[in-house]
Amino acid sequence: MSVLSEFFLFFSGKKRIIRLSLNTFEFKEIQIICKKYNLKFDYTSFETCDYGNSWTSLVKNNHKKEFKITDTIVIVIGHSVEILKEYIQAESNFDYFKAGELLGYPICCIRAYSEIEVLKENWFQYYLSDNKKSYPFWANRINTIFGGGSFIGEMFPCSLNCENAINLGKNAAKTMESFGLIKLTETIRNHCMAPIYLDQNNQLSKSITSNKIDFY
Repeated sequence: MSVLSEFFLFFSGKKRIIRLSLNTFEFKEIQIICKKYNLKFDYTSFETCDYGNSWTSLVKNNHKKEFKITDTIVIVIGHSVEILKEYIQAESNFDYFKAGELLGYPICCIRAYSEIEVLKENWFQYYLSDNKKSYPFWANRINTIFGGGSFIGEMFPCSLNCENAINLGKNAAKTMESFGLIKLTETIRNHCMAPIYLDQNNQLSKSITSNKIDFY
């Protein structure tokens, strides 16, 4: 669900490409949709490692179009063959800076990704290191761990207070509403505004604790 906001930015022409990480069944379905709507796409496959808390790392690129059923397929969709090839080359070479640029992410957020990536399943702690108890909800991606949506899609912001990320989230919400998706926008807004709780080890808790983080 987190990638929905990026979909509508793409379909409205505000985003040049969209990236999806899929299993083999999902990949076959997306191929059918792309061909139906005359969308160009390119792809590559990776061996991955799932660390939990919605963090999966791309471990090894297969550098070929064949893949095993256990592989994760990264597909990029757009209108220009050139940019699709450029993106696949960047991701295949683990060039996350170039990939982020092509996806239209803010430079400040792209630069921060390497610091977030090393935390793996504890990636959410990067955003809580300033010990604040409340943050704007527009750039909140933490609640995707619990299956919620996000207005910034698959992007990891450099900060929950990042103005560039917040503006991206606001633009996505406005775009979704322009498609008449008022209820869906409200659902994602509620996900983003839901408080989170931390236990004594600073890990996410499914129970209510005294360490509460609010979003406004």
